[in-house]
Amino acid sequence: GDMLAAYYNTPDKEDDPDQTVMVMRRRAGSEDWDMPEPWPYFADAANAAPVIWSDQGSKSGAGKIWLFWGFPRLIGAPPFAYMTSEDNGASWSQVSFPHFAERIGRYVSQPINSVVRTKDGTILLPTDSTGRDADGNGSVSAVWGTHDDGETWYDTGGRTAGRHTTLVVGKDGETLLGFGG
Repeated sequence: GDMLAAYYNTPDKEDDPDQTVMVMRRRAGSEDWDMPEPWPYFADAANAAPVIWSDQGSKSGAGKIWLFWGFPRLIGAPPFAYMTSEDNGASWSQVSFPHFAERIGRYVSQPINSVVRTKDGTILLPTDSTGRDADGNGSVSAVWGTHDDGETWYDTGGRTAGRHTTLVVGKDGETLLGFGG
């Protein structure tokens, strides 16, 4: 199949206002990658933390590709933004920002490298957080969830005891294991 890759792209250092996400696509059967380009692009927003997730459990029945990213230095930015593709990245939905039905906790707009779907269909996405865990640790990750494939999102209240926490779902489809720095 097709292969997608996304990277930080910055003229100076991480979190530079001109930082973009660089996306590349290698089409099935091709020996060459398409020309990389900064995309999605929000001027002066320090686009960062791209996460590509192949969702094999989507309600559409076919695999859906999600691209999540954040804006860690943009005042008032949501915890993340996202787009989806149902044709291996040949075309994408419009940019979506999470809709929260209730007030959410503190966060950094910086998704982390894992997205999971639990047995009941819930999608969980971790981002860095500025909150504190139960032991007072300030280096934590927040976990966001959606029961309806991204129509609405909620703060699970879950916080891990480390930044950049990677999540996996246990064999039972419900238990979560997280490992952070």
